Amino acid sequence: MFHCYAIYHGYQWVVIDISTNITLQKLCPHKNFLFQRHCVTAELMKEMTAEWILFIDADTTVINPNRLIEEWIDKNYNMIFYLRIRFFEITAGVYLARNNPYSRNFLHFWADYEHRLPNSVHNHDNGALHVGHLKCLIFSKKKFVWKSRYEDVSSYEACIQYLLGPKKSWPGKIKILGKPKGMTRDAPITKSLWGRRDFLIHGWKKKLIGSAWLGKNPFYPHNFDINLCSTNNVMLNWPYKPQMFKTDKKIEKILNRTIKFVNRRYDRRVKILVLKALGVRDERKSLHTTHLLYV
Repeated sequence: MFHCYAIYHGYQWVVIDISTNITLQKLCPHKNFLFQRHCVTAELMKEMTAEWILFIDADTTVINPNRLIEEWIDKNYNMIFYLRIRFFEITAGVYLARNNPYSRNFLHFWADYEHRLPNSVHNHDNGALHVGHLKCLIFSKKKFVWKSRYEDVSSYEACIQYLLGPKKSWPGKIKILGKPKGMTRDAPITKSLWGRRDFLIHGWKKKLIGSAWLGKNPFYPHNFDINLCSTNNVMLNWPYKPQMFKTDKKIEKILNRTIKFVNRRYDRRVKILVLKALGVRDERKSLHTTHLLYV
């Protein structure tokens, strides 16, 4: 569907199979593909004329081809990420990168964190992205050692979010879109129901379509025709089931319910981390009197 979307709107569509590209393997000899892919993106950008690059995970697809990538571009920044609705994390699988030295250097810096992973929970490139933001944006002039001592990835991500602060935008550098303003969201949140404001959906795995986790397929069975993508009949490649399309109000209600739930978990997790840092032993008794100060 992405290929068709690109043809229809006149975008350049690039798919790279690193396993067959010897040159990229030499330029990006990373052992972990999740890091290698960001190095590859940086190298490809050197040869591209496009001003902006939209990087997407393999399990992300276009649910609404009427929306344009330009809607999420902010020329005051060079890299644009977004906060994932269901978790505390900055998404690593979809981002916008301006094709300039800053973005390419950041992608290489991120990819090379493969060599600095701690011997504990780290969540691969996603974990490295979080500590990379701290290093580039907050602690750029200080030595910052990544030694995760948290019980799980969520605690680590909550800590990073707290340190980055609530605004999460650094002109000329990086912007992190808040919830639910990202170009992508997880399809399971609404069980694949979608609305006019949606653009991309994540978690679109063929084996899970129709499952209780992902929900019903929003499309009728059809034979995809690439020849339609440059015509006025392009929407025949998106044969929607009417019952899966909902009003903005309905989708917003579902998303906001999830956001509020996750925010409560985030506040509690950060309070526990702060109390631990202060040496408070009985966290449960102190949670209701602890207030967070964002600087």
